[in-house]
Amino acid sequence: MDFIIEVINRLRRINYVRLFTVILYFVFAIVFLAAIGVILPFIFDEVNSNNDKIKNLNQNLITYFIAILVTSSLDYIMKIIDKEVSYKKLAILITCIFNTTILILASYAIYQNNNNKYCKDIPWQIYIGIASAYLVWWTANFNSSTFNITSTLGGNPNKPLANG
Repeated sequence: MDFIIEVINRLRRINYVRLFTVILYFVFAIVFLAAIGVILPFIFDEVNSNNDKIKNLNQNLITYFIAILVTSSLDYIMKIIDKEVSYKKLAILITCIFNTTILILASYAIYQNNNNKYCKDIPWQIYIGIASAYLVWWTANFNSSTFNITSTLGGNPNKPLANG
């Protein structure tokens, strides 16, 4: 019974407006806008009947998830660097090992892709990379006091513009 009460109390403390806003930001900015660099070339390859469209798609997906993964990892490291936490060095080490592992898998996938191994499908390394990039983004930004959605819009929309 105490467990149920604890769960209910935790659910009451969630700021659902902020959670919904972060989810919308993630879907629109991170998933959709960032994927334009993948979607548009694929559409152009499809329209032009390019025989290398899957090969090109694989390369674009790899650059897509590497960009999200590395920037999110750096955001996470910058977030904990300012705090006095006991796990700072361990978190940085694990993040570096994790990024290196993902980059090695991505490099292997690109190598195999260039050797025409993945001409008909998307390799498993890309799925792991995209899932990892999304997970790291959520880890770095959810419940972060420094994550300000309005900063991407130029700051507080209610504040008048000033020159200087």
